[in-house]
Amino acid sequence: VDCQQESLRGNCHVAPSVRRPTDRQQIDGLFLVFPKRRPLHKERKMDRPTLFDIPIDNVRMDEAVCLILERAQECSGEKERFSQVSFVNADCANIAARNTRYHQVLQSSTLVFADGIGMRIAGRCLGVPIVDNVNGTDLFPQLLTAAATSGLRVFLLGGRPGIAAAVQSWIERDYPHVTVVGVEHGYFRAD
Repeated sequence: VDCQQESLRGNCHVAPSVRRPTDRQQIDGLFLVFPKRRPLHKERKMDRPTLFDIPIDNVRMDEAVCLILERAQECSGEKERFSQVSFVNADCANIAARNTRYHQVLQSSTLVFADGIGMRIAGRCLGVPIVDNVNGTDLFPQLLTAAATSGLRVFLLGGRPGIAAAVQSWIERDYPHVTVVGVEHGYFRAD
């Protein structure tokens, strides 16, 4: 993947959301898990302002794709380590304001992208201009395109039973060079 490339855009047909489940919470979205590494903002000169005490990786969409791929490529082969990529929209920020545990999860994420016009407006009002609307809906097809060319494999986790499998079918149809190594719904038991 050429991370200097201006854009890695693909065509979007499915709109999975990206969220991390809590112990007892059922989720309707999908999330991606990548091996963990040191926080990117400490290694690179990146704009990482905070909005509502949530650090935001303030990058363009193509830069977000490259950051995720770099992370996955650097840590392939490591075991029992992961990175969390979070997409924060206005609703997430409001939930984080009321839910300390969720707020901590967002603060500890390896990458946090501003998702939606609400975050852009909030950034403007607070003097923190948001570079781009980096949302999972638009990022996911670009990430699949880049994964296909870099040989990275994908595991789909989350959603109601059947959602991840439907996304797998969509990937197999529209991104035949992407290897999906597994799918699992997001309804977890407390044990």
